[in-house]
Amino acid sequence: MPSGQKQSTSNLIHRLWEIHAFRAKTKHKLLDPQTLEIYAFGANTKHKQLDPQTLEIYAFGAKTKHKLLDPQTLEIPDFRAKTKHKQLYPHTLEIHAFRAKTKHKQLDPDFGNLCLQGKNKTLEIYAFRANTKHKQLDPQTLEIHAFRAKTKHKQLDPQTLEIYAFGAKTKHKQLDPQTLEIHAFRAKPKHKQLDPHTLEIHAFRANTKHKELD
Repeated sequence: MPSGQKQSTSNLIHRLWEIHAFRAKTKHKLLDPQTLEIYAFGANTKHKQLDPQTLEIYAFGAKTKHKLLDPQTLEIPDFRAKTKHKQLYPHTLEIHAFRAKTKHKQLDPDFGNLCLQGKNKTLEIYAFRANTKHKQLDPQTLEIHAFRAKTKHKQLDPQTLEIYAFGAKTKHKQLDPQTLEIHAFRAKPKHKQLDPHTLEIHAFRANTKHKELD
């Protein structure tokens, strides 16, 4: 991140609840750890790094989506450029490639028991279904398995931890702070505001990407 841009961002840290216009062509955001404001930080890269001191998310590499978490700094530098398939090593928190031809994952259900027994084992995430992106978490085995193939819209059952479909035509979600359910609430605006007391994410401006909320 350019030093001038980083300084400019730092100067905004203590301004509460303002969402500023920043660039009309970037999806890149910076979360202010004091105010929970989301700011722009970089317009040409989707690659992020978390500053463990400031919680800033900033660009670090523009040509790879593959990440490795440094357990000491919490930085996510690039580490492999040709696979999206990851495995989490529980001792170092490293996320590394392990399968290169499937996006479908399953969490090793025996990992927790092995850790409790003092046995060293990696928290493997491995392929399990190749034709669906829709997942459900089995609360007993921690397996993530397919459950619906035609909707990306999910709701978390707070009792079972199952993730299931709830609405197929809106990407707009609201988190119920009591039940942890994620449900649809507005279907056309992409502009969101986080209520710090309820954790609800709600629409506030529907026709502009440039905004400032007093």
